[in-house]
Amino acid sequence: MSVSSDGDTLTVNWTDSGQPSGETQTGKYTEKRVAKGPAGGNLISGSWRTEKWNASADALTWTFKMNGNELAYMTLTGQSYNAKLDGTDAPVKGDPGTTGVSVKKLGKDTLEITNKRDGKVISIAKETVSADGKTMKWTYEDKLQGTTIKGVAHKQ
Repeated sequence: MSVSSDGDTLTVNWTDSGQPSGETQTGKYTEKRVAKGPAGGNLISGSWRTEKWNASADALTWTFKMNGNELAYMTLTGQSYNAKLDGTDAPVKGDPGTTGVSVKKLGKDTLEITNKRDGKVISIAKETVSADGKTMKWTYEDKLQGTTIKGVAHKQ
């Protein structure tokens, strides 16, 4: 972690080698200061909001497969689940931070995915696939941090 000379930007370069698949993920993100820390504290002290996130392809690639009324999800780094589209709970494999999931189909092109840790809701994602099937707009609500992230995924 490093703080810019004006104290308003935090840059973090990260590596995660603890994935179940044995793969190493890397990335970098920057944050903007939203509140200063205590007087005399370390420059990193205070509150920050993520502004830009970049990560290696294996950290950003996932696969969905629909099989009737069930969704199979898997990542290159070993996380996976198979969940019915009726909102019932299913176990998540390979992710110690998310132990369960429920998936609801909200129309022909939209899913609502609720991630859980030990039965408690930690995030809710809504994902809508475009009519041509080439892009997916998503919104991710982090219930623990009270934040929302939006993005677009492109089919490979």
